[in-house]
Amino acid sequence: MNQAQKEQYLRDYSILKNQGKPFFPYIVARNALMAVVVMFVIIFLALMFGAELGPKADPTTTTYVPRPDWYFYFLFEVLRVMKNVPKFTPMATIGRADDLHDPAVPAAVLRPQSERNIARRRLRSPRVC
Repeated sequence: MNQAQKEQYLRDYSILKNQGKPFFPYIVARNALMAVVVMFVIIFLALMFGAELGPKADPTTTTYVPRPDWYFYFLFEVLRVMKNVPKFTPMATIGRADDLHDPAVPAAVLRPQSERNIARRRLRSPRVC
């Protein structure tokens, strides 16, 4: 971009900026109004049509088979596939899989302190106060 193009751009920008509306309160008010309209539409639809919740829960029944939420389906599938391999089964549970990375966190934090070049150590870095 040469100097003439830059000056033309700055002139056009200042003209458009003077013609425009400030973000607050105009655009904030418009967005807030639309959020209120959408909320009222959702509330209206919920009151008019309701939601199908299914039959009421009976706490005395023993025939109910609990199923996990959708984000646990893969773990139940792993457990189903690996049911004949008991030594690998703990790897399919959240607690064990979550514990596998715990030693890596302190190692990642302490790794810069083991640098031989003193200028690259975290405490001497200009980015860390």
